[in-house]
Amino acid sequence: MFNFFDDLKKEFKLQPSVFSAFNLVMVSTSLVYLEGHKGLLKLSDENVTLRVKKGVVCIMGKNLKISEMTQKTIAISGEISKVEVL
Repeated sequence: MFNFFDDLKKEFKLQPSVFSAFNLVMVSTSLVYLEGHKGLLKLSDENVTLRVKKGVVCIMGKNLKISEMTQKTIAISGEISKVEVL
């Protein structure tokens, strides 16, 4: 079965210990899709902070909003200027 994230990790030889906790895709500067979040820590027009298994993901920008959210996935849209994994 095809798994987009697993194939990318193999292709770019990414360390599984670092990236196995979650998957993140940024589409242009208008959408971030995160798979594997553990909950919302902060939500504002300029900052969305999410807990992941081994840290925190901070999405910064303007007019940020949650486009879609399930128990494990979230899509953030707006004018995204920066994504940090802490």
